[in-house]
Parts: sequence; C-alpha cells; structure tokens
Amino acid sequence: TEEEAASYFQRNGTGHSLIVVTSASHMPRAVYLFKKAQLSPIPAPTAYEILKEPGEPFLGLFISAKNFRKVEMALHEYLGMLWARW
Repeated sequence: TEEEAASYFQRNGTGHSLIVVTSASHMPRAVYLFKKAQLSPIPAPTAYEILKEPGEPFLGLFISAKNFRKVEMALHEYLGMLWARW
C-alpha cells in the first residue's frame, strides 16, 4: 500500500482526491499511508467481516479455530499500522 501511494503521488501529484478501494479491515492503514504521501483519499471499504453467531465476540475469536484467520488479519493490520507510523 505504501508503494501504491508513492507511485500515485509520482504520477499524479497532489491537488485532487482519489478513491481508495480495499477491505474494511485494511482501510485505516491504507488511508493513513495515502495521507502520509500528501494525498486526499476517499475511503471505499469492501469485504466487511460480520459477526454471524451470538455470544462472546472477543473470546470467540481466540477459542474458535475457524476464526484464527480473522485474528491473524487483525494482528497484521495493527502491526502494519505500527510499522507505518514508525
């Protein structure tokens, strides 16, 4: 995403908005990186994750094997945001 923002900046410069389309879980980091590149992103999130089962949503992420990928994706985004801000 950082490379995409830099590439867009090199080709088009600043002064106009662009629509950033990516998964909802990835959007905060994507918008941050585009703003860091002096661009004006308009977020268009996709692929929302929806809780389909009642119960403890936080504990369910760690107890259920089928949700392991969701935990991995969340950690990837949190670590990615830390890396981007560093």
